[in-house]
Amino acid sequence: VRSDPAVIRNFGNLLLELAKVTPDGLLCFFTSYAYMEEIVSQWNDMDILKLLTKYKLLFIETQNVAETAQALANYRTACDVGR
Repeated sequence: VRSDPAVIRNFGNLLLELAKVTPDGLLCFFTSYAYMEEIVSQWNDMDILKLLTKYKLLFIETQNVAETAQALANYRTACDVGR
């Protein structure tokens, strides 16, 4: 069920609606990196990521500790300036 494109689109649309009304930052957690990559890829194909960037900056975690630390620092900075 969780790999059903309709379910993935619905979660993406839910995130989009939350992004429209949530001030500053918004975090989204996944059960694994593999599932996150699957969802992000499908959201990209569905143009959901493009729509999300109208409301929020996107920072996607990687398995690289240094890259993730930098992404979190950038996320904090974005929240501090109201983005």
